[in-house]
Amino acid sequence: MNAVREMASVLEAVDGALKLSAPFLAADPARLPGQLTGRLIGSADPRIDILLGEIRDSAPRPWLCPLTASLARAGGPLERVLVGHSEWVLALAVTPDGRQIVSGSEDHTLLVWDLASGRLEHTLTGHHARVSAVAVTPDGARVVSGSADNTVRVWDLVDGRLERTLEGHTDWVRSLALTPDGSRVVSGGGDADQTVRVWDLTSGRLEQTLSGHSRRVEAVAVTPDGARIVSSSYDGTVRVWDLLQEG
Repeated sequence: MNAVREMASVLEAVDGALKLSAPFLAADPARLPGQLTGRLIGSADPRIDILLGEIRDSAPRPWLCPLTASLARAGGPLERVLVGHSEWVLALAVTPDGRQIVSGSEDHTLLVWDLASGRLEHTLTGHHARVSAVAVTPDGARVVSGSADNTVRVWDLVDGRLERTLEGHTDWVRSLALTPDGSRVVSGGGDADQTVRVWDLTSGRLEQTLSGHSRRVEAVAVTPDGARIVSSSYDGTVRVWDLLQEG
């Protein structure tokens, strides 16, 4: 029984190393010996040492053989690395059920990932500039994104389809929030805009334009009762708005 447990421990370590290495191996499978060695070397388990010896003996020559644990170790806090964007990742959201990650990037795209496996499920294209803000509706059915192309876009999370584009901001959309019931989107604009805007999610209609900040609106939030918006700005202020009052 002890031998079974010890072998299971070895397999778990190798599985963890493979998960961390997966995106790099997808780009170049020949990196497998170096990836496994860099993540498993220095293990206290002699079976790992035996495995690494076999890897060294069978690896194609020439190859870069790490001499120390130079990569993130399997079994540590890092579970996996998701590689797919070609530029900075500027925004993230997790679906309410915790099953998917949505990332927005300088490369103009949103990527939807399966959290458990790290598999890329959808690539959402349509923005013409960096994606600076991402939010997921409370029911997990839609993704809302804000971009430096001055638009807010609404996507179907199931099939990745673009449902609508909300236009009205005159500068970069820097921040997003959704009301707790998922019926409205709140967005904050850049320095040339300076407004907080409230949109009906279903129709895309602009309901309110809230003016008062004198610099970019860097963050927005909605209170849990859905009655107020809170916004912060480069003008050094935090402002509280009545979301239920028209105008």
